[in-house]
Amino acid sequence: MHGMLKRALDSGLALNGRATEIANNAFDRMFRPGTLIKSDQTPYEVIHAADPMSVRYYPPLREDEVPLVDGSSLPVAKTLHEVPLIIV
Repeated sequence: MHGMLKRALDSGLALNGRATEIANNAFDRMFRPGTLIKSDQTPYEVIHAADPMSVRYYPPLREDEVPLVDGSSLPVAKTLHEVPLIIV
């Protein structure tokens, strides 16, 4: 019986947490839509342009951390990886 009650409470708390996330997202969409825009924020250079395409170069970040909307920051990993080629 105790295990069943604990599972029910855990499920209720999980649903409450998800409902809070949804409400926060709805608030941001309505009152702070600029915080949700993630495109065109990374610096790049156009290294080739010919209709109908262009090739962008995204240099590695120079910063050691990236500020986040909530005031915290995210450290920038300095691990080198293969350079991807993305065609859209």
